[in-house]
Amino acid sequence: MGRALFFLLLAGVSTSLPAQSRTEAGRAQFREASRICRYVPHAEQRACMARELCKNNRDPANCEERYFVNAERRDIVLEACKGKQGTVLRDCMREEYKKLGPEPKS
Repeated sequence: MGRALFFLLLAGVSTSLPAQSRTEAGRAQFREASRICRYVPHAEQRACMARELCKNNRDPANCEERYFVNAERRDIVLEACKGKQGTVLRDCMREEYKKLGPEPKS
């Protein structure tokens, strides 16, 4: 019994490590894209970020399209919740995303 529990715990630890490393890798990729796009004119910055974040993707064109769709959704939600802070902002954003419906599938 104790041996089985040990292996279950070990399996749980090993599955959480790759997720954590993927998160760190994604954060590092975002930091690098931000650094590269820092001095790009504001009007072109979103396109630069999409290009940099999607350049290593299997299908960069589809990745960029999904990036722009989600950016538009985010802009709509942020505009609707402008001026709110803290938990009121969080609740507003959740409600606005629910109104928009599920994220489009690629």
